[in-house]
Formats: sequence, structure tokens, C-alpha cells
Amino acid sequence: MQTKEYEDAVFYGIWVDVIVHWPSSGVTACLREAEAKLAQAGWTPLLEAIHWIAKTYPEQTPKRYGCESWHHVIHESQQFEIRKQSQAENGATVVWYRSRPRETSREQE
Repeated sequence: MQTKEYEDAVFYGIWVDVIVHWPSSGVTACLREAEAKLAQAGWTPLLEAIHWIAKTYPEQTPKRYGCESWHHVIHESQQFEIRKQSQAENGATVVWYRSRPRETSREQE
């Protein structure tokens, strides 16, 4: 119970065979916490969330979950929606995310 594998499985949702249980994973929880703190009109700027997570939970990184980037985490987890918006003044693209609605128990039956 004091092994890294046990800690990863219980606290972060990463099983020994590197299968991630995304709904209960630590990285998904961090994205949801960042969303609760940083959302603007229901959407969260991904770059701001990344910076907040890096400061607050530095051990939570995409690589820990077998992902190359935060975009990859969002895609693989299937827990979030993405919206991209081009900035007219400089042409940069801002990526926003929000949690997908969770299924109700009736939908799961």
C-alpha cells in the first residue's frame, strides 16, 4: 500500500497497466478545479488552467497519464468540450474548455 503504483491507482486513477480511469483521474480533477476557479461565461481558457495547475499541482502533468500535451489529455479523457477562438487583433487562437455534462443515473440504465 505504500508503493507508487498503489498511490497512482488510488489517488490519480492510473492503473498498473497504465490504463487511466479518466473520470476519477487526478489530472481530470485538476482541470475541473481550474474550471471552477477560472471559468468565464461557462468556458475556461486552457492556457490559464495549465498555468494554474502547474503552480498548484506541479506533479500533475500530461506525461504522467501517457499524454503529450494538455490538448491530448482533454481529447483522451472525453470529459471536456473544446472551443477555439481566433483573436482578431493578433490572429492567435485561444483554446477554451468546459466539462461535458455528466450522465444521470437514468441515462446510464
